[in-house]
Amino acid sequence: MKILIKGSGDLATGIGWRLKRAGYEVWMTDIEVPTSVRRTVAFSRAIYENSAEENGIVIRTEPEAGEKRCGNQSRFYR
Repeated sequence: MKILIKGSGDLATGIGWRLKRAGYEVWMTDIEVPTSVRRTVAFSRAIYENSAEENGIVIRTEPEAGEKRCGNQSRFYR
């Protein structure tokens, strides 16, 4: 099952992390310039670094998917 989470801040990161560990395919979106306050513990930092890791789960950007589906307003991660 695929799950889409809108946002990739610290709370969304925790939810996505748990769902991924439970075996789901998780996709996350965020705006071009995320407003995450706790960026060091959020997957939103992948926008700047192209990938991020949190407790053994690695996330990477899919810029082509964001441009195709959201008119370049959001970024998709998986």
